[in-house]
This record gives sequence, C-alpha cells and structure tokens, in this order.
Amino acid sequence: MKIFKNFILFISISILLVGCPSNESDNDNEDSETGISYFPVLVENFTNVDCVGCADVHLALSTVLEYYLENDEMPVVIEFHHLLYPNDPYHNAAADVHDSRGNYYGFTSIPQLVIDGSVLTLGEANSADEIHSKIDSAHAVDKLASISISTTSESDSISVSLTISAQDTIISYLYCYLVREKTELDEAGANGLTEYDWVAAAAFTDVDGQSIAIPAGGEETYDFKIAVPEEISGATTEGYAVVAFIQSGDKTVLGAAAKKIE
Repeated sequence: MKIFKNFILFISISILLVGCPSNESDNDNEDSETGISYFPVLVENFTNVDCVGCADVHLALSTVLEYYLENDEMPVVIEFHHLLYPNDPYHNAAADVHDSRGNYYGFTSIPQLVIDGSVLTLGEANSADEIHSKIDSAHAVDKLASISISTTSESDSISVSLTISAQDTIISYLYCYLVREKTELDEAGANGLTEYDWVAAAAFTDVDGQSIAIPAGGEETYDFKIAVPEEISGATTEGYAVVAFIQSGDKTVLGAAAKKIE
C-alpha cells in the first residue's frame, strides 16, 4: 500500500499506544474491535435512492474503499441523502441532519462528493482513480487536531465522549453524527441500489455544529447523549458507528475520526 508501509504503520500504532500525539500519523484512529485504522480524511457522499447518476459515484467510491480495506484502513466516511427526491427513507428519517449538510455546501444538485471540505467535480467523483488520488493527497496534509472517540450504548440511548487534542489553536466547529454502518433496502430506488453504508442517522451536536475553541497544545472533552433512532420501514440497519470531525470557517477539515459501536 502506498499510503502506509508496514513499518510506518507499526510505528504509528506504537506512538498512539504510549499517548504522544505529535504528527499526522498519530491522528489515525484504530478500532480495536475490528482492527481497522481510520485515517483522518473526511469523505462526504451526497446521494439519494432515486438519483440515477448517484449510482456511478457509489460504484467508484466503493471501489476505492475496498482497496483501503484490503489493508485494514479507511478514511472517515459519511453519507447524506439530499432532499431533491422526496421518497428517500434515509432522508425522511432525519431530514434536518441531511438537509443541513447540503445547505452548508450550498448544493442544488446531486451526486456530490466532498473530500476534507473540497467539492469534487462530477468527472472526478465518477472516477475511482481521481477519488483515490484526492484521498491520498488529503492524507498527506498534517491535521491540526486529533479526535479520540469512546461510546456507551444502552437499550434506548447512545452516549459519546470526544477528546480533542489541538496541535495549533483551533477556533472552529465540531460535528458528530451517528451513522447507519450498513443498511439494505427491501426494494431498490430508481438508481437500482439496495445497499448503503455510513448513512447519517442522527446528530450528537447541533446539526449546524458546535463552536469550539482550544488553545495550541490544549485538550478538551465533549460529551453527548442521544436516543437510539427508530428503525426505518423498508430498510434493515446492521450496526451503528460514530463519525466526528472539526471544520473551519473556510470548510477545511482540521481533524476527523470514526468508531463502530459494538
């Protein structure tokens, strides 16, 4: 794998274990239950079950993610289902969550693919090679913050604790979402797809984010608790995960992390 040689990955994990976050590789967030290392690049996929053109982007992105998973690593991924088509059950189950992100970027059409706050052209979003290149380039940029996630789940609620370490002064917004890790529709929409992953289900922070200010070298912890979302009629959810990221006023992503809820 071009991104992480085995030796570099070993050193990165060793540094994390002794708790010395000092460079880009230290921001990687390993899920001990799955063995997957989530590196701090945020991929936002804007789609809809009735968006025919979204199927091509879905295929290109899936190809790239499969490539990373072969090496037990992943960027941080979250999927939003846009309002433009009214019959999407994922959108309708959490409309404010999905609409807020589309409005944040000012989208009036889909598909849209965003990597670390940078919107890809449709040609780039349809190309696995372009997506892979954009993710690799974003990964090479040192992040100003690292995020550690811990979760506690009960029968009717999910609690999340986010510990943020700032390499430089951060005056930005924190976003934290509960996502449906894997889902399957009973019937495909107009795009022919039945399987969707990392779909936004609820927000731990306000849907427009939570303002944060952390001095250089500082560390802050933020705690949230939400109710477990109701099941979606006509769709099966297999597992939940937490996605958290920090985004500045110019939409640059300063840090990102993900963790599956076991």
